[in-house]
Amino acid sequence: MKKLAKVFGLLAVVICMGATLVACGGVTGTYKATMDVTAQGGPVITISLKLKSGDKFEMSATAKDADGNDVEAGEDMNAEGTYKVDGEKITLTVDGDSIEGTIKDGKITIDIGVGELTFKK
Repeated sequence: MKKLAKVFGLLAVVICMGATLVACGGVTGTYKATMDVTAQGGPVITISLKLKSGDKFEMSATAKDADGNDVEAGEDMNAEGTYKVDGEKITLTVDGDSIEGTIKDGKITIDIGVGELTFKK
């Protein structure tokens, strides 16, 4: 009987924590990451990731050269898609292609193959 009471107590705590996340907006909000590749002759890229309710996201990026001038991108730097959070794992999906990362302490970290991008809220 004591074991059952502990299980229900733990379940109640988990439910309350989940309700608190929902009440506080959970992971929704705008996160930003910056990637500086000026040392390699590239631009400074600032990426904005907006996680919206309904598991939708918008991503946009801007690029500036070492002098702070806007750089014209060769391809569209905007995307829209869906996201899914499972514990500390986040999956972003655009047109059927997905990328995974971690979400912890208000930061989203995604390995992009040449390094990690860390988005901060």
